[in-house]
Amino acid sequence: MGVCKTVCKYFQCKIIKIERKHIFFFKKNKADLVARALVCDCTKHREDIEMEITHWIESTRAGDPHAFTQLVVHTQNLALGYAFSYLGDFHRAQDVVQETFMIVHEKLHTLESPEAFPGWLRRIVHHRCMRVFRQKKPAPVEDLVEDLQTAKTEEALQRKQEHAYLLEAIKRLPEKHRLAVTLYYLKDQSQDEVASFLGWPKTKVNNTLHEARNLLKRRLFAMAADTFREQRLDEEFAKNIGEVVRVRGRLVDIQTLEESTQVFDLIGSRAGDKERMPKLIAIQRLEDGRLRCVSTGKGVQAEDHIFRAGGVEDAQPLLDETLFHQIAHQIRTQKDDAIVETGIKALDFFAPLSQGDRIGIFGKEGVGRAVFLMELLHLQSKHRGDFQVFFYSTRWNAHGTQDMLEHEPALSRDVHPHMQTYWLLHPRAADPMYVEDVDYLDCKLYFNPLKAAEGLWPAVDPLYTTSRAVQDGRISSRHATLLQQAHELLMQGRSLTQDPVYLEWFALDAREQAKARQLAFIQEQYQTLEREERQTFARTRRLERYMTQPFFVAESFSQMPGISVSLEETLCGVEAILNGEFDETEEEALMWRGA
Repeated sequence: MGVCKTVCKYFQCKIIKIERKHIFFFKKNKADLVARALVCDCTKHREDIEMEITHWIESTRAGDPHAFTQLVVHTQNLALGYAFSYLGDFHRAQDVVQETFMIVHEKLHTLESPEAFPGWLRRIVHHRCMRVFRQKKPAPVEDLVEDLQTAKTEEALQRKQEHAYLLEAIKRLPEKHRLAVTLYYLKDQSQDEVASFLGWPKTKVNNTLHEARNLLKRRLFAMAADTFREQRLDEEFAKNIGEVVRVRGRLVDIQTLEESTQVFDLIGSRAGDKERMPKLIAIQRLEDGRLRCVSTGKGVQAEDHIFRAGGVEDAQPLLDETLFHQIAHQIRTQKDDAIVETGIKALDFFAPLSQGDRIGIFGKEGVGRAVFLMELLHLQSKHRGDFQVFFYSTRWNAHGTQDMLEHEPALSRDVHPHMQTYWLLHPRAADPMYVEDVDYLDCKLYFNPLKAAEGLWPAVDPLYTTSRAVQDGRISSRHATLLQQAHELLMQGRSLTQDPVYLEWFALDAREQAKARQLAFIQEQYQTLEREERQTFARTRRLERYMTQPFFVAESFSQMPGISVSLEETLCGVEAILNGEFDETEEEALMWRGA
């Protein structure tokens, strides 16, 4: 600051500090003595910037993916500004930058000298911009006019009008002034970085900015800082670049630079200058930042470059039933007809599994599906079932699922020694009628929100849950007989216990009123039933409560130790309830017990 004060005193100028820089404004009679505006940059000097770029390039060539991320973070907004100066449209400029860094990632090993990187990067951006010009003429003003029509407040409308006016004014600047203004504000007003990127002396950047200020008029030039700041790319942009490493039919494995891409995300692929038409949808997390995706079409090849093209909303429309069949049939392990016991009563009794089964978990959010999955994972060393689990989510529940996967340590990975999990988007994931129609799974588990509301965990609904082991007659005759009797009891009991008013209030999310209504209805309904109906009613409720079970993974929440129950013990318990041995036992005494 001492040097700055000396300059002010000698040249009789005013000084203003703006974002780590000291900007001097000279009187007219001193303008010929020095540059029209002198900037003392308090950020990194050009030599330091070039050394950092060289280090990142060399580290990337040595195999460090994080170094490439840093290289992208440092230069992405320079590339964005360069592209915008040609296209006049930030949306198209961002597309160009994404394509540019995929090319950089692929071709960086061909760059002879790291010092030549800025010029090399500019040429790639320029080439991509020329392709955009040949494909479609940019129309940024029309795009902004469309945005103006959606502005809801007078303040927002005024702001959009000002931005439209500003961008149109910048578009009309001479090329060098347009470049200087755009890069200057997208790179947080660092003249050294702009100079390094363009290969200009710093004085040329400074003089060009001053000329641009005069051309734009001071009011518009001040507005540029806010406008371009809003368009900057953040660090997440650099994490959305990667490549295809393996293709097996519709299953495509990709390698991302950072672990920011999530299941359900839409991934685009590109080979050289050509974008592949099929999109990829992430369905499983592998190790070391890799993702397994499903391709919506043919043509994706190993070593294609990939980029994040959208989220849940963009991915779901690309999925169809044929694709789900192909995924399920391609994901298959060694099958064995022998029944595998898990220790979970509701699963082993109503939907027994065999080794290598493909299991579908259906239902909405908040019905305990994730906890059930974690318990199955916890027990994998016991059952060793080599299961393939397909966890279905609707678009409305998918974001909650993504948050859960990000914060739940037990679900931090999808590939385990005896179990793999796949995350699939489906518009009817919570529809029990759809579950009945699915024919490509060996076991289908539907979790009913009505059971969850009653606190009957796990909330597996036996009437919408099926198993191929049962259908193929691979369970014991005793098990088959008890299962048929249990189904008949539950169907009869459900017809006696369902209250239309309760269901309406539950659907309207009036949960407290619905709960009170259900308790009153049960007492009233029981008094109106005949003797045999009362017996059915009571045994239904006892069987439902017997199927509850404290899980090992939920011990800290339930304050109850987890329990594993053998199939033989479960069969004995069900048989006793069906035979009336617990008719005189309080139904609540059957909850949260083992055998």
